[in-house]
Amino acid sequence: MFFLTSEGVVATIVPYRERRFFYQDRLTMTTELIEIYLRLQREDIALLKFIIEAYEGIGLVRTIDRKKATVVVLAMPDLLHHVRAVLESLREHIEWYEIPAPTEQDDWLMQRVHEE
Repeated sequence: MFFLTSEGVVATIVPYRERRFFYQDRLTMTTELIEIYLRLQREDIALLKFIIEAYEGIGLVRTIDRKKATVVVLAMPDLLHHVRAVLESLREHIEWYEIPAPTEQDDWLMQRVHEE
């Protein structure tokens, strides 16, 4: 079993009988997400989503406003450095800039995140 952490990849061997408890502990860890709001070209949204989600587990991309091409990248705090590094490496392919969080959002997931 492998986990990606800020220190790199960590291998852990978990005995079969303990796996259920191991996963339960992992799932009850912090659910804090860092939100990075970006504005980019509409045609680049799919590419950004594909690249971020190709690095399994470092972040999720949600489209907040497709007309204004506003997206949010959700990242766990310990992987924020990796997400920002990927975003910076994409600058030569995608023109994007960071914006403050919009006051109104149509995305159901982000509304739920802000309610909790």
